Amino acid sequence: MFGVPLLSIVGGIGLIVAGFAQAQRDDAAVQVFRADPSCGPNLRRSGNALGNCTVLGAQVVSVYDGSGVGGGSALQSGPSVTLTFDDGTTQVVSLAATGSGTAAFVHGVYPGTAVRVQRYRGAVARVGQGAYAADASGAPEAMVTNDAQLRWVGVFVAVAAFIGLLLAWHLRRRALAGRPY
Repeated sequence: MFGVPLLSIVGGIGLIVAGFAQAQRDDAAVQVFRADPSCGPNLRRSGNALGNCTVLGAQVVSVYDGSGVGGGSALQSGPSVTLTFDDGTTQVVSLAATGSGTAAFVHGVYPGTAVRVQRYRGAVARVGQGAYAADASGAPEAMVTNDAQLRWVGVFVAVAAFIGLLLAWHLRRRALAGRPY
């Protein structure tokens, strides 16, 4: 009777701890990302290898807005774009669900559109075309948002489980006293 709420409390605390542990690493990455002149938001092509960011050309193959309608696979839960890079490789890029113009980007670009892709330490950080730009879900700034959300989910799980534990304890106590409710 008390096992599930206790395990849920432990799981919630685990999520909170994981959120803080990831936040330290991700906060450091954001500071490096923001301070690096090669990682600016302008997405100009950089032929040099100086800095942590490079900007490459790509073409949009498909855009998925995360609504459940369109070209997304069953495993995708948020907006994404499938890109073919100038070297011929294809990649599906999950976009940050909030902020950074994601909604405008997924509704403003179409298959065949030429875009610029910013890679930070080899991973896609930002995709843009003209006035439209969106952060990838693996971008440093998006990861900081994910860390904060992970902590809040942990708080919710732990508090809800604690309330469930108190309710179970109360009902058990009343049942042992001969009062059903």
